[in-house]
Amino acid sequence: LLFRGGQEAVNSVLEEMRQQVFERVQEQLSYHMKEPSRLNRLNADAWRTGLLNLSESVPRELYFVNHIQSFPDVAMTFVGLSDGTFYGARRKISGEIQIVRNDKDTGGDSWYYAVSEQGDGTKLQEVFKRFDPRTRPWYQTAKLMGEPTFSGVYRHFVFFEPTITAVYPIFDNQRKMIGVF
Repeated sequence: LLFRGGQEAVNSVLEEMRQQVFERVQEQLSYHMKEPSRLNRLNADAWRTGLLNLSESVPRELYFVNHIQSFPDVAMTFVGLSDGTFYGARRKISGEIQIVRNDKDTGGDSWYYAVSEQGDGTKLQEVFKRFDPRTRPWYQTAKLMGEPTFSGVYRHFVFFEPTITAVYPIFDNQRKMIGVF
């Protein structure tokens, strides 16, 4: 009788602990899924209203640096365009923030720059060869779905770790996709 009562008490406590752990995991997962989606929505809205002009390098870089600083749990914020251009900012594991540029001037390579105290790209620190955002799983997911969503798990091009990316496709007036945040 004592053994059975003890087993029931232990099972009850274990069930309560399991439920608490599950709730905490759900809470953390929900938070970590909302933040990147919110950031992408901010980026798309800024682009749509003209606050983010992707063709002007200094304001664009300041914009991405400011946003990654405002979202401390985000590793990267970027845009990949339908012509293969790729701009944004990333947070290294050390916490250092870098600007990324990949356009006709970089020859299809991603160039990562140190960021000055003013928030603009200064010294070239790293180069990742032959990066075409249009071939990446996050871009393909956005193209396929045509709406904000999450990519499947894939191997990150820079970090080489399993990654899930929040994606937000942007379209021109004819509903042709022109890029992905």
